[in-house]
Amino acid sequence: MEALIIGRLMAGLCTICVLGTANHMRITTEPTISWKRHISSRLASAPLLKDDVLWIPLVKGGVEARSTEDGRRLFRLKTRKEVRLFALSGDSLCAARFGDDGRVWLLANNPPRLIGEIKMPSRLLGIDVGGSDIAVLMGGPVLSEIRAGTLQSLTPLQLAGTGWSDIHITKNVDGKFAVLIGRREGSIAILSHNGSVERMFRIDGGIYSVESCGGYVIVGRNGMLARMNSEMEPVWTRDLAFSLQTDPVLSAGELWIPLRNRTIVRLSSKTGNVITSYDLAGPLACPMAPVGTGMAYSAADSIITIVNRRGLEDSTGLKIGDRIAGIASDQGFLYVTTERGNLICCVLD
Repeated sequence: MEALIIGRLMAGLCTICVLGTANHMRITTEPTISWKRHISSRLASAPLLKDDVLWIPLVKGGVEARSTEDGRRLFRLKTRKEVRLFALSGDSLCAARFGDDGRVWLLANNPPRLIGEIKMPSRLLGIDVGGSDIAVLMGGPVLSEIRAGTLQSLTPLQLAGTGWSDIHITKNVDGKFAVLIGRREGSIAILSHNGSVERMFRIDGGIYSVESCGGYVIVGRNGMLARMNSEMEPVWTRDLAFSLQTDPVLSAGELWIPLRNRTIVRLSSKTGNVITSYDLAGPLACPMAPVGTGMAYSAADSIITIVNRRGLEDSTGLKIGDRIAGIASDQGFLYVTTERGNLICCVLD
């Protein structure tokens, strides 16, 4: 197997000095609210927007589907413990509960409804989706896939040691997927569609996310980045020098990466070159979300900043009035969940 090490001591690695820019934006304003619904005593996740339905994970367990038109409830699934949501292709999505009593619920969007429930035979460690494929990593480690509502084990899977917890689908070939699985300490394995190990390498901190962009950009938790071609061979590597706060976001060929030094770095996913960076007033309250040609984030109590790609002088601050738990946007509307349990639809100017 080919060995590749992506780390801060790697010869020839380009270290980037992240420089903050001055924060100049429009005066913070009260948003125009189309509707507001109280969902729960507390919300902790962003809504998943799929067509005209907002799916809301509930802290005490379960998920609700809400209309984007007026926020009315369309469907509710009750579960033990909190779940995470993943969008699939077409009309489908799934909810997953991790741990010893792991389960996956298959859902339809139009109308919102439950299609099936799958109980994991061992501890559920990780899940990722690509198109209609669902890859599942369980204790052992065991790699499986869910196809047509059926859990199918893939063999052989031969990985030594424990601590494998990250899983990311990287590509679909003839209806079959390949995946990356990794450990937080840095070991990464590239697996073929049948579960055999094709290659091993390391990246500092393990994988935070894998962004598909005519190749793949692997983003490590410690701020290491590597662009890989379609054959998963390295094209460039970058060191942003700081670990990540929340998920990076790929939008219009650019990666927006929030770092723990309270900056957001924008860089080209093709070249790895830094375009600009933005200073933050504080740590992010939730992951960022694309809004039109820009990005929305909350780094100050109850305020959402919408940064236009043209520059901070065209940015807007919206005062929501409660600590933000999640953001989603589509077609001129901003959907916000708050820690007090509210779902708010704001009209974008």
